[in-house]
Amino acid sequence: MDAAASFDTALQIHLKGDPAAERITYVAETPPIPEAGICARPGLDPAVRERLKAALLAIKKPEYAALLKQVYDIDGFIEASDRDYDPVREAMDLMGLTR
Repeated sequence: MDAAASFDTALQIHLKGDPAAERITYVAETPPIPEAGICARPGLDPAVRERLKAALLAIKKPEYAALLKQVYDIDGFIEASDRDYDPVREAMDLMGLTR
């Protein structure tokens, strides 16, 4: 393979201790972008959406810290806005991908 794109910690996770990691050269990096977004389908009852959102945001409490680290290696969830995805759109534009 001559080129690839991935997330910033892919080498540490998937090639930890593998000599092949030394042959990989970074050529570019995007600004921070949202990872593993959670979204609601159109038509979902707004009350259900709000309860789910409140539950996910509440998971950031200290009593859930160990579970979140173990399952997904995160500290919690935060609410994103549409503009948080602007770097993704800009990268798509640079690559000539349509939206």
